[in-house]
Amino acid sequence: MIFQQIKFAVRSLSKNRSYLILNLLGLIGGTFAAFVIAKYVGFSLSYDNFHKNKDNIYVIWQEETGETGMVASGTKTFWGTGDIINSGYTEAQQVTRISPLAETLVLTEQKNGQMLKFNERNILAVDSNFFSVFSYKIIHGSSGNNVLAQPNAIVITESMAKKYFNEEEPLGRVLSLKTSWGEQIEVMVSAVVEDNPKNSNVHFDFLIASQKPNINQLWQTADYETYVLLKSGVSAEDFSHKLESEVAYKGGLESQGRSIEIKFIPITMLQLSAGDYILSIVGMVILIVSWINFISISGVQNLIKTKEVAVKKVMGATKQHILRQLFIESVLINGLALACVVVLYVSVEDYLQTLTHGHLLPLLTGSLKINMTFLVIFIVGTLISSILPAVSLMSQNVSKSLRGDAAGVFRNLGIRKILVVIQFAISTVLIIGIVVITQQLDFVKSYDKGIDLSGTLIIKAPKDGWEGKQERLNSFKLQCRDLPFVKEVSSSTTVPGESYRQEISLGLTPSKEDHSAVLFANGIDDKYLSLYNVEFVAGENFLEDAPWKNKRGAILNETAVKALGIENIKEAIGTKLFEIGSDKSYELIGVIKDYHKVSLKNDIEPTVFFFNHNRGSFSIKFNTEETATAGSIHETLKPIGEVWEKLYTNQPFDYYFLEERFYEADQQEVNFARLFKVFTVLSIIISCLGLYSLVLFLTNKRMKEVGIRKVFGARSFQIFGFLVRDYAGQLLLSLFIGIPVAYYLMDSWLSGYSFHIKLGVWIVPYGVIPLILMFIATVSYQVAKVVRVNPVNIFRQD
Repeated sequence: MIFQQIKFAVRSLSKNRSYLILNLLGLIGGTFAAFVIAKYVGFSLSYDNFHKNKDNIYVIWQEETGETGMVASGTKTFWGTGDIINSGYTEAQQVTRISPLAETLVLTEQKNGQMLKFNERNILAVDSNFFSVFSYKIIHGSSGNNVLAQPNAIVITESMAKKYFNEEEPLGRVLSLKTSWGEQIEVMVSAVVEDNPKNSNVHFDFLIASQKPNINQLWQTADYETYVLLKSGVSAEDFSHKLESEVAYKGGLESQGRSIEIKFIPITMLQLSAGDYILSIVGMVILIVSWINFISISGVQNLIKTKEVAVKKVMGATKQHILRQLFIESVLINGLALACVVVLYVSVEDYLQTLTHGHLLPLLTGSLKINMTFLVIFIVGTLISSILPAVSLMSQNVSKSLRGDAAGVFRNLGIRKILVVIQFAISTVLIIGIVVITQQLDFVKSYDKGIDLSGTLIIKAPKDGWEGKQERLNSFKLQCRDLPFVKEVSSSTTVPGESYRQEISLGLTPSKEDHSAVLFANGIDDKYLSLYNVEFVAGENFLEDAPWKNKRGAILNETAVKALGIENIKEAIGTKLFEIGSDKSYELIGVIKDYHKVSLKNDIEPTVFFFNHNRGSFSIKFNTEETATAGSIHETLKPIGEVWEKLYTNQPFDYYFLEERFYEADQQEVNFARLFKVFTVLSIIISCLGLYSLVLFLTNKRMKEVGIRKVFGARSFQIFGFLVRDYAGQLLLSLFIGIPVAYYLMDSWLSGYSFHIKLGVWIVPYGVIPLILMFIATVSYQVAKVVRVNPVNIFRQD
């Protein structure tokens, strides 16, 4: 019986191919878009799911407000916070701290006597109980806390083991770690772990044991990510409030005019961004739009079949039989669409992985939960969207259907017009959304960051000993300046694009209770600020031939001036600045305008610049015209590399172009924007398909009316206006609903940026004009065909 009905359903669908194609296109487009978004967001949700205790591991997020109102927030906390938890809180099973080390040169001697050396960035200093909290698999060496029990122990990943020791036994081998400030230590490999999964928030290639800072540093700087493994059943919110109070008390924050707020964030939710939430909404919306489109097209198609259904009823067919028949047709269309989506995803998965930089779950591996969730949602949506048109059709009166009662037909079209309004309201939201997102990303690139990043090459800092260090550094800069395509060379402990690192507490008096603030320090030479074209508000730069004055001097940015409570900048030049907790003092010689060291998502941090020409990474500003004639990047870098090899024979020549690296932090937003654009277009196409099917049906139903109006003298443009006017109200209502929703969602997304475009009435035309044009194009094509028909032919067809 069921097979017979499936056969009838296939035959029925083949008779109405135009509606079948419209339905399939809408469903495939919408389902594919929603499925890809589910895979994208699913990848974010998969972060740290591989840890055994993932449901009970939290990272501490803190927001600190200073005496002057400056706010610092993030997942970095004080060393002392972990000590408080360890001091006797029964709510926590384990607490472990993580702190990234500055880029380090790692060396090892191979059996043939050759030194293998690489600059490494992913080195973490961690507590010895790291592996009691996290479930990274140890493949060589003893398990548990023993692997980091010794101060000189180091744990490396499988990739690093192959990189440094090839196929040789890595355990017990010695690695030398050298920093850019000349410190060198010898460590021994105690264990090898599997490489970090890509969906891990903690990324490392090397792990070494943390060293407890001196007592003065326990509460001064928030340098540590602190992860807490709570016992089952413990309220993270209650515990965070309890911890917040004790940190403020034991850290002496209240007496310093500092306040703190602490939250516990589950590690499995740490990767989710505002973009993920918005994409989730977009995915559901697009799926709903495709079902609305399906309901609309199926409803119109069913209205055409009212007489056929009425005849079946008269011939004795039961309601259940007809409903089953209509339901099977709908399920077949949805099933075919889902099969096409799976085939399409497999076909373009490689391209999508490239488009999203690998931020996408594969079709099957590790995707069971997302696949099942999506399948359940799809089945529920399919059932609802399949039942509604069938029930609507069955509600038609048999006698009226046989007489062709148009009134009944048009009454049932009301719900379909509402569905079209919803579709285009959603399209309004998406169109405005993509305009705002595109403008924000353009704003990020074009915004005056207060610094010139163009044409700048960064060479990573050499890690060599103190003997001859300054001479080599100065010689490298001088020889590079002599190259015809080099405009200027500078050195600094950190460069733009690198995170703020070293913190220092400075005050206007030696007492930390009086106008003091924690500032980020950066050591620079006398060329750094001019190379990056940073403007001075007051005072002067470090001088080339004044080493004593430079050593005693300090330069602040505008934010640091505010943090210290300095009101008159120009009069402040010459003011003494005291380093809290030591006997050092500096003279304020200059104040520079704020510039963005990192992404516009982040606030500009208070920064102090000290003179340091002994170490750091090199910034090389190219003379653009000369570089362009150099032939190629390889030819340009070759003479620089030769200078490097002469001076730093045991150092790798590592470099990158600043502009490329600077915008890496915004890559996830770029991926988000790409997906948003593609699926906005899909949603609009689906909406237009639904509108087109409705217009096609209604204009055909009103052919006789058009013929009568023409016979009585109505001109074509009058009839055109009369028919199009029916849809104008739907368009206006769509805009009225969509614009406020779009404003709210985009305002929420922009709040993730510390610096962003301002929303206003300017977004209205961006949403209105494209939608009006698409609406008119969709309606006008079919209406124009009807208007051009000869009335004689209309009455002949009737």
